Amino acid sequence: MNTKIKLKKINANVFLKYISILFVMLILANAKIGELSPFLFAFFVAAVYVGFNEKILSVFCLLSSVAIQFTLPSFLTSLTVVAVCLVVFYILKGLKRKFKLYMAFITYLISLATYIYYHISEVKHLVFYIGLGLICLYAFIVVTQVLLVRKNCFKLTLDEAICFLFAIALTGVGLADINIVNFSVYKVIVFLMIFILSAINNPKLTFTICLSFAFGVALRNMDIMVVSEVALITLMSGIFALPNKIKIFVTALICDVLIQFFFVTQNIQLIFNVLPLVVAGVIFALIPTKLLNKIGEFVYVK
Repeated sequence: MNTKIKLKKINANVFLKYISILFVMLILANAKIGELSPFLFAFFVAAVYVGFNEKILSVFCLLSSVAIQFTLPSFLTSLTVVAVCLVVFYILKGLKRKFKLYMAFITYLISLATYIYYHISEVKHLVFYIGLGLICLYAFIVVTQVLLVRKNCFKLTLDEAICFLFAIALTGVGLADINIVNFSVYKVIVFLMIFILSAINNPKLTFTICLSFAFGVALRNMDIMVVSEVALITLMSGIFALPNKIKIFVTALICDVLIQFFFVTQNIQLIFNVLPLVVAGVIFALIPTKLLNKIGEFVYVK
């Protein structure tokens, strides 16, 4: 009986883990800085290198690429990335050789052959694309290794913390332009982060993480206003709210309403701009205090 319960729990954990990975891949496939979007492929190679299931990742990578941009060049590019990575992975597995870090970088570079073919005349673009991709690859390797290896601990070194903040900013880039009517999805995420991190009473961490996310959004939308808005709400929540759910929500709501009142003239638009905070507040209210305490113990930067 205990064995069955344990198996069910393991299967549920594995399912949630790979659903989360699919969600991340969709976000990274949508992330774009100017004309550069190497994030999905860098994450795919990093996840295979770290040890996630290569077959599932391959399917997710192709699905994410097609779901965001279904063109022949983009499909062939993603197909090449997946194929090259799998070939290298299985060759090393057959030879019983370890997938070393430098091999991951070489694999990533070779896998971009099709992308390079389609952009061969755009030298400057390729240099920036490859350079940004390599930086992302390293950051994603560090992040996925921490998440995979340190299942019950989240004590980060400075290098790991920088990689996490970089990954959080890229999440902001990927979510920045996703809107349902006039409802901004990224605002729900950033406000929920503010609420949760403020509740665990870590102002420095709250400010750093939320601003990293906001910078990603600002980079995609070329609008620094979102950074100012998030900075002000985060700061006020940390100073006046204290670790109390109601105070945190009310403080953030007052700040957001005042910001929207001064910068938004249309009442309907003001409602749509404040609505994400309310939605995040409802989700926040449903999170048990015990879970918030566990998050507080889990998140720590040394």
